[in-house]
Amino acid sequence: MAKFPHEPTSHRRNPNGWPFYLKSLGVVLILAAFVLRFAAPERMAVEHFDEGVYASNLWFDAEEAYQYPNRHLYAPPLLPFFIEWSVVLFGPKGMAPMLPNLVAGWGTILLTGWAAYRWFGPVAAMVCMVLAAFSDVHILFCRTALTDALLCFLLIASVYLAASAYEHRHFGFAIAAGVVAGLAWWTKYNGWLAIGVAGGGVVCEVLHRRPWRELYLSLTIWCIIALVAALVWLPVPLALEQGFGGYTAVAQNHAKYVVGFDGWFRSLITQTLLLRELEGPSTIAGMIIGLLGPLLVMAPSQFGMSVDDGVSVNRMSTRRLGISIGVVTAVVGAGLLWGFVLVLAVLGMVGNFVGVRSQWTIWRAGKPSHRIDYPLVMLMVWFLGLCAATPFYHPYPRLTLPWHLAAWLLAGFAIAHTTAFGAFRPEYRSWTVRRVWLAGFSVLIGVAVVIGGIAASPWGQAAWQPRTGLKRVAHAMLDDIFEGNRKDGSRTTPYVVYVYGEPALLYHLHAAKLEAAQKAIPLPVAHLNWLEEPAPNEVKVYLVTAMHAEATPGFTEDLRKHAHRLQLVKSYSYEISDLVLSDNFPPREWKKQRLQKAFLYRVK
Repeated sequence: MAKFPHEPTSHRRNPNGWPFYLKSLGVVLILAAFVLRFAAPERMAVEHFDEGVYASNLWFDAEEAYQYPNRHLYAPPLLPFFIEWSVVLFGPKGMAPMLPNLVAGWGTILLTGWAAYRWFGPVAAMVCMVLAAFSDVHILFCRTALTDALLCFLLIASVYLAASAYEHRHFGFAIAAGVVAGLAWWTKYNGWLAIGVAGGGVVCEVLHRRPWRELYLSLTIWCIIALVAALVWLPVPLALEQGFGGYTAVAQNHAKYVVGFDGWFRSLITQTLLLRELEGPSTIAGMIIGLLGPLLVMAPSQFGMSVDDGVSVNRMSTRRLGISIGVVTAVVGAGLLWGFVLVLAVLGMVGNFVGVRSQWTIWRAGKPSHRIDYPLVMLMVWFLGLCAATPFYHPYPRLTLPWHLAAWLLAGFAIAHTTAFGAFRPEYRSWTVRRVWLAGFSVLIGVAVVIGGIAASPWGQAAWQPRTGLKRVAHAMLDDIFEGNRKDGSRTTPYVVYVYGEPALLYHLHAAKLEAAQKAIPLPVAHLNWLEEPAPNEVKVYLVTAMHAEATPGFTEDLRKHAHRLQLVKSYSYEISDLVLSDNFPPREWKKQRLQKAFLYRVK
């Protein structure tokens, strides 16, 4: 693909490569991220309503289009496809449904670190990787079968390729960015966000008042990205037209969750409170490392320096640094941990807008005056756009993950912007000093992992809470059904188990059925009208309900109406995790709503 001549963009990489000790630190962070996400696999299980929808493809045949009924209303088919094959390869037990997100989430740490390094230098990369690796919210959703962790991986990949397309004026990168953006769209219906963020490259040309030719080239690149993404996405809306009501049905379903301008502020406050509940020791550890790391590699007596290539770096006064730390400390002290990255992200954007010469100009090959900051402008479009748009939707915490991703990158830029690169001072070339620095920082990371491990105790921090309540209920239900049939001499008779509005429980009933080799046929239902027909003699019929059934409008009336056909066999108590609580109840109700009940009825 042809490259177009253009004004050279900045060189962000150290001419001598990434220093050894920063490479070593990167390896330590990658291992820490792996441990924090894959730890305690026995606590991972399908529990969330949407998880059950995405993970149940395998239990349906051509009559249901090989998917949970109305699955298309919740998400496009890419993640359910990955989960299905993960279950096929590794079995329905264990963490198989979560494996695609675990891999994608771990890959996101690598990819964001690499992007931050190429865009803003190694200190920004270190800070970004620390914040991402130790984020309780990101760890939590990596350990689920929801769409958001995979979306974030594809989103940062698309934005990185788009920035490369703008910087190198290369259509090949644009096509690749469009393909990845299309895959993000295949993952979640708001995956088109990648296209919008890529439009920041055109905004960058306008902000820098570039010549018309350069603006035209950037606009062409963005059009290529958008067109390729639309072509990759096209099979999904075409498939929706085949008996699923088209994309109109999806849009109508999503419209129920839009709160509009009237609910914007209320949604913002609720989202803030929910994030406060989901964050904890691991996030705090990441913030401490992210803030102290660059300070540790600074000379204590000064905050400025000159490097060997002659690029002068502005000094940062003690007062300014103290104010920055004070603001962050106040935010953390208030318990708004997510505010840490918010404050730093805003500082990074302000620093860019006022034109302060950032410390990472040493990566500019002596040409800071000609820098074209495509990545930074794209990140600002990304960050500010989500700050405004996210509260328009029902406050589901998982919707903030893309916002976190942009905030981590901007926070890395802000810290690199406000601290000198002491790591490149001449005294740090000493092998002894480098070893001491690496050892000290590795100890910090080790302490952070231990803190995360302490939080992993039962009902500790949300990311490592056991989510196996419905799994245990499913096994107990099948055991009770089998025992009841054995007592009345009909244990060989097949039985149908209708599951009302609880796809996660349906998933575990199927998995338990396979494990116990029983002749159960779990089926989902969304109403009780089938109780008006007589039960077939050749099978036994059961009904299962749980918390989502009770929350369904009209369910209680229908249950009362058909009470004469239902005999309660047993009720089962189970605890739900903070993940499910955060989607269904405000934080003040979590304590009393944690214990839920499921019911097994025999149809007479």
